[in-house]
Amino acid sequence: MAGVQIDGVNNKIDFDDDLDTSISANTDDTLVIEAGGNTMATITATTFTINDGTTITTADNSDTLSLVSTDADANVGPNFVFYRNSGSPADSDQLGNVLFKGRNDNSEDVSYAQFVSQIKDASNGTEDARFAIFTMVAGSQISRFEALPTETVFNENSVDLDFRVESNGNSHMIFVDGGNNRMHIGAATNGNGTLNIENASNDDTLVLVSTDADANVGPNLNFYRNSSSPADGDLMGQIKFTGESAGSGIHTYGSIVMENNGVTDGQEQGKIKFNISMPDGALANVFNIDRTEVNINEDSEDLDFRVESNGNTHMLFVDGGNNKVGIGTNAPADALHIKAGTGIIRLHEATQADTKYGEIESSNGRLFFHSDRGNAESGTFTQFTVDNTEQLRIQTNLATGAETLPDVSSGGLCLQQNTNDNPILTFKSLGDVAHGMTGVTQADTYGQFQKFNNSEGGLGITGFSESGSPGLNLAGAITSATNTEAVGSEAAVMVDSFLRSGTGITDFGADDNIFIVQMNNDARFIVKGDGELFSKQSATVGTFDAYEDAQLVRAFDLNHMQGVINSKFDKFIQYNKDDLQKAKLIGTDDNGNATSFVSLTGMQRLHNGAIWQQYEKTERLANAMYELAKVAVGEEKANEILEQNEIKLLN
Repeated sequence: MAGVQIDGVNNKIDFDDDLDTSISANTDDTLVIEAGGNTMATITATTFTINDGTTITTADNSDTLSLVSTDADANVGPNFVFYRNSGSPADSDQLGNVLFKGRNDNSEDVSYAQFVSQIKDASNGTEDARFAIFTMVAGSQISRFEALPTETVFNENSVDLDFRVESNGNSHMIFVDGGNNRMHIGAATNGNGTLNIENASNDDTLVLVSTDADANVGPNLNFYRNSSSPADGDLMGQIKFTGESAGSGIHTYGSIVMENNGVTDGQEQGKIKFNISMPDGALANVFNIDRTEVNINEDSEDLDFRVESNGNTHMLFVDGGNNKVGIGTNAPADALHIKAGTGIIRLHEATQADTKYGEIESSNGRLFFHSDRGNAESGTFTQFTVDNTEQLRIQTNLATGAETLPDVSSGGLCLQQNTNDNPILTFKSLGDVAHGMTGVTQADTYGQFQKFNNSEGGLGITGFSESGSPGLNLAGAITSATNTEAVGSEAAVMVDSFLRSGTGITDFGADDNIFIVQMNNDARFIVKGDGELFSKQSATVGTFDAYEDAQLVRAFDLNHMQGVINSKFDKFIQYNKDDLQKAKLIGTDDNGNATSFVSLTGMQRLHNGAIWQQYEKTERLANAMYELAKVAVGEEKANEILEQNEIKLLN
């Protein structure tokens, strides 16, 4: 064996016969260590490169490896680099492991802990990495910590491991109970919640802070019910107020619950409920808010509702047990009991300064309504409106339909229906009246007032009866009767008519109709302006009476326009119809044609004239016979004949 050989030409020292284990310095300031023909290490003035596995062993507890940097600048150092110098780097390449090995009690080598680094994305410009820490748990390597491109994970393998962060004075400032799947802040106490926050003092247990300076809302606390099949009635979230009872039991003393009242898109609705514990231990719903109402005492418990003012403990009070409401009193005597020191309930319009706009006073058991608008509608009145439309106005009189100038005196009623045409006033009697004329009005309506003509007015009064009793009974009762027959005479029942004259009224003309009696919208009896009476009576009148003079006047048939008085006057009537119209003994229509109406008063004058004419003729005949008797038998005998026949001659 040749031993150590020095090759001066190559600046090399060989340590074996085949010259493949050596130390050489062929390059300036570079020392190469070779073993078995392989370059094991290269040393330069600034680097020490080892080309294969290196083991550093110490026999004591001193530092096995120290990295020291004596650089005094602010850059990082010393540096320990794991370099995976791959010729074809790819996603998921392992970059390096740091193992903490030891032996178990069976003399086996065990990796008790491990640091792992891995390429997740090797693409230029989007490189991602993974760094993980593993430890041995119950004989298995368990991931304790992983830093990934999208998250940082503790306990990735989901084993029964707790996570705890300790503060200066609290050992469980943050604590994740791995076995029970719960998280605690402030203590390890299990409050049976997924997140449990415990505070040993009276300081705020949870504070949400937003430092945003804009006008948007914040901070925000969001309860999100992420249901895959939402339905009406779902409970969206709940806040419970729980504490221990005297017997150390855990009791819920109150809760706030949000309920889903509608899940249809565009029609979503919510309802928030406030519940409190009742003596029987059950929770009672005492306050609700939803889109249609604010409800107090939904479960109808014996609960009072009270609003206190500065000087009154019961400014508003609902007596839940007795179903009464008090304002200003804690003992309402009726369904609504108002007890006010001034006795006034006032409605005040802000734009009217100190002027009273609406007020209800209690004085001597009466209610007063005041209103002083202080504008063009001057005066005192009270309005009742429906859908912002005035329906009733009360001042010294009453008016409907937004009538501002009622033409009635104090205490009167003015009904204004504007352009409506239905009855303005009806009288009904449900249960008593059922006339069946439903094509005209409702069956239980027994009377109504309405416009006679929809566009021109006039008052129509109609009564309805279900039997032969009068449909309309017009009666007048007076305390003393009148019996005159003059222009100013009065009676228990009177009918008056007027004709317009400019803005006033005047009398009708002599031929004008002032009063008509109809049957089913057909005129039967007419009173003229001069008092003449016309009747639609077509039948011939029989004998006037049983006396001879009644036979002198007989009726004529108007339907055939034939006079039937057997006298020379009879021919005048029969052949002079125009003269009958001129004498107003028969009616005339708008076109001047004769009608079937007969003037009763005209016929009466005709009858009286005819009777007197016949009387005069009889008198003349009696005188003639008397004169003949005197010539024939003498005056004495003639007078005797008159006396025997009860004939008296007129002077």
